Amino acid sequence: MASKWKEVNNYGRSQGFQTKVCYDFTGLKSLVTRLHKVNNTHIKVGWISRRKHKGSGFYLGQLARMQEYGVIKDGGNIPARPYFRQALPKMWRVLKSNSKSVFINALQGSSSDSEINKIGYESKLAFHNSVMKQNMKRLAEYTIDRKGHAFQWDDTGELLHNFEYKIFKSSMTKAERQKASS
Repeated sequence: MASKWKEVNNYGRSQGFQTKVCYDFTGLKSLVTRLHKVNNTHIKVGWISRRKHKGSGFYLGQLARMQEYGVIKDGGNIPARPYFRQALPKMWRVLKSNSKSVFINALQGSSSDSEINKIGYESKLAFHNSVMKQNMKRLAEYTIDRKGHAFQWDDTGELLHNFEYKIFKSSMTKAERQKASS
């Protein structure tokens, strides 16, 4: 938005001194378009693809949920190992620290793609770093014997290697926004 100062040269006795200020709002439409583009961009983080775990036949997202929240079943249980929830505070800090740059770029007419990509990448990294801490309940001895190691969340490597982020540049429905925020 720009303002233009325009002096009106009507100096008649009845009119006195007049000044006219004109506002140019032509850039505002472009700004609204850029802000809509940012508003319609969202990032999904986790096990997005519908791949199945080779050993169990479960979808990777299902298996990750079992690991995250634990499972009680006949003949034993899997304790919760909430590495994803442990990573969430870091993911929120990443989002907050990069959001300002995203909107400043939109206001200035620059691309925000690199900042948006950075949010996704650093969120993925936060999860991987959370798993690398290995600070949850130790695996059972028979599980360690079966796997050949005590590293959690890494049976075949499928869960860790398929944790990803994806950037969508389309509008979300109201139901999708509510689900994402819960």
